[in-house]
Amino acid sequence: MTWRSTRHGAKGPMRRRLGVAAVFVSTALLSAAVAPKAAAQLGDLVSPGPLSKAHAKLEGLANCQKCHEQQKQVSAARCLDCHKPVAERIAQKKGVHRAVNGDCVKCHIEHGGRETDLLHFDPKKFQHAAETGFALDGKHAAVALDCAKCHKTRSYQTAKPDCATCHADPHKGSLGPACATCHPVSVAFKETVKQFDHSRAAFQLDGAHRTVACAKCHVGKVWKGLKFQLCADCHKNPHKESMGIDCKACHQIQPAWKVEKFDHARTGTPLVGKHAAVACQKCHVQSATKVRLKPAPCATCHKDPHKGNFQKDCAACHKETGWSGAPFDHATTKFRLDGKHAELTCQKCHRPTAGPATVAPVSSHEKKGTGRNGNGNGHTNGSAAEVLDFRGLKTDCASCHADPHKGQLTNACEKCHNTKFFKVTSYTHPRFPEFFAGQHANVACDKCHKDGGNGNGKTVVNGKPRAVRTRVYKNLPLACASCHKE
Repeated sequence: MTWRSTRHGAKGPMRRRLGVAAVFVSTALLSAAVAPKAAAQLGDLVSPGPLSKAHAKLEGLANCQKCHEQQKQVSAARCLDCHKPVAERIAQKKGVHRAVNGDCVKCHIEHGGRETDLLHFDPKKFQHAAETGFALDGKHAAVALDCAKCHKTRSYQTAKPDCATCHADPHKGSLGPACATCHPVSVAFKETVKQFDHSRAAFQLDGAHRTVACAKCHVGKVWKGLKFQLCADCHKNPHKESMGIDCKACHQIQPAWKVEKFDHARTGTPLVGKHAAVACQKCHVQSATKVRLKPAPCATCHKDPHKGNFQKDCAACHKETGWSGAPFDHATTKFRLDGKHAELTCQKCHRPTAGPATVAPVSSHEKKGTGRNGNGNGHTNGSAAEVLDFRGLKTDCASCHADPHKGQLTNACEKCHNTKFFKVTSYTHPRFPEFFAGQHANVACDKCHKDGGNGNGKTVVNGKPRAVRTRVYKNLPLACASCHKE
């Protein structure tokens, strides 16, 4: 029978000792009549050394054949009879024994004493990820050298990779067993909230939501089943649902809850033209959540430059595209503007005050068509003196134009003049038609109607006031000698 020595081999007296033991061992093993005390002494004589602590119960001559077969070394089959889990892993080709060929004593050497290390396992060199499929990284790296932290039993194969195997589940299973979905091993468990990727959740955090503390929404650490379809699920609606339930129609989450764009037509008062550029706070002095404005006449916001002269709303004449150049149809009044009148600005007739019925010199602003106050709309700039008078003006020519005839003729100027061309091109004398026939028909007016000489008359020519000398139009003699030299 062959015996294995210690891992270092037997030399000198030990070698001779083993030789003597070999002579007697067969007889000793087959003899049932050997006394226990003698058997123990013989076992001590034959044994190469004490067994390890794990195999200490097999110490003694009577137990040798539990591991050793006659005429053979230690039998792998007998090792695996005791270590059945190892045998199963060898058969399944799993774990560190997946490539073992059956020679156990090649790695596990006995009879080296109670403190003998049978495993020869160095945690520093063990590749945990490659051997087990479970990497010890992040916060797990600290326990890589202390196997007992996770492996509570002697068999390392019984350990499971589930987090709940080592860690208590504070969610009581409500979030499932895959803790790594939310908790990476790179940070401490309590720091997970700072690292959690909320884009993996059903509700995306963007804009101001990114700075909200988790506990604001997850009250009582309730992580699932929260309502988030509507803003009102978390936020109080300041509009009392008067603006509907779709808050995003007006509010932008990024960068904050401010209203960047708002379809004012939803309120029943669409903002067009110049109103579209007005800042919200110009009209909404108080928050729209407190005071909801109602559609109102223009005078509610704008000062009435006409001092109530018009009963209709401003929109009857003015447009929101611009206050100046209001497309007012003067035909709706008693005085239609045609001819040269159509070219005049409102300020030509509608003066800041009623004023005298004369045409004042044109100002530099009026020449540019911008109005007396320089803004082109004929409205006040805050001074009451600049308010144009749109009340009913007189429609007779003399109310605006000086009478160059000094009352010699009637006030019905239109009998001789028209608005297209002030100069009289043709005139039929109502009296003595026979006198104005023949050669007299083509005589120019000023041939007979001489200059009266006072020179105080004024009229408007091409939009500019011009002084004229008064001519005599009445009581002219009809005698030939009054015009013709005899």
